[in-house]
Formats: sequence, structure tokens, C-alpha cells
Amino acid sequence: KEVTNVTANLTLGIESSKVSIIKTDKTTGNAIAGATLVLKDSKGEEITRWTSTTNAHIIRNLPNDTYTITEVEAPKGYILNKTPVEFKVTNTTRDVKVKIENTPRVSVVNILKIDKSTQQPLAGAVLLVKDSAGNEVAKFTSTTEPYVLTDLENGTYVLEEITAPAGYMFSSEKIT
Repeated sequence: KEVTNVTANLTLGIESSKVSIIKTDKTTGNAIAGATLVLKDSKGEEITRWTSTTNAHIIRNLPNDTYTITEVEAPKGYILNKTPVEFKVTNTTRDVKVKIENTPRVSVVNILKIDKSTQQPLAGAVLLVKDSAGNEVAKFTSTTEPYVLTDLENGTYVLEEITAPAGYMFSSEKIT
């Protein structure tokens, strides 16, 4: 009998990593687009930068390390999320899902018509609010309580009087 020794090498590789990153609205949980995000490794080196879409952003083949995602620009209508999100890729953690939330921007503007001499609230004026493109945002009649506008986009607005209250002179002043 002839005996032959056979040697074989078997190399087992670790499955490549997959990181899924999604931006969501904190109040609705829906995916949102338009955030600029930066991924850095544990040394602070930038790995990649992208703008979010309503689909998860997939990054493959990251080596084992601790990573940080930072939002550098918020989606339109949202507040910048300044809290960095950290995650790890390890031999046992290869499929990572990261959700980063944004809070919708809520702006509140109170409008109150005031009698110039008494400084008291004045009811009965018809007022108009327009955006910078001249589009009507709100038209209302003043009361002794403030008229409240919410969820305005960032921008410049103009308030003007359309009709003066009974017994008062019309004001052509435009407040920006």
C-alpha cells in the first residue's frame, strides 16, 4: 500500500458588513429626505458623506470599528439633530441598522393689533400675511387675542392691514 499525505488549508472569512442608515421624522416615524450626513471612524476620519433619501443608505464592507454619524445639514422643515449616533461593526455584529430622527421645525408667530395711544389690543382690523413671493399665508380679522401662525417655513413675511377697525384710520405700514 502506498500512503499519500494530503494537506489542505481552509480559510474562513468573516461575512462582509452591511450598515443601513435611515432618517425619520421623530413624530411620524416616516422616512425623510434632504439631510446631509457624515460617517467617521473611531479616529475621526471621514469615511463618507451623503444626502439622505426616503430609502435607507447602505454602506458595505466597513471594517470592525466604532463609527459615528453626524448630521451637518437638516432636511428642509426640520431642526438639525446635533446628537452624533454611534454604532459598532464587530465579528458578531455585521448587519447594523441605524435610525436617526429629526424633529419637525415648529415656528410660532403671534400677531396682535394694538391701539397706538392706549397700547391695548384692537379688534376689527383685517390683516394679511404674505410670504416673500407675495403668496397669501393668512388673512384674518384681529380680535383682542393674538392670531397664531404655526409651522412657517424659514423665510421673510410681510404683514399689512387691508381694512382698519371701525373708528380708526387705515395704516399703510407694512411690517416685515
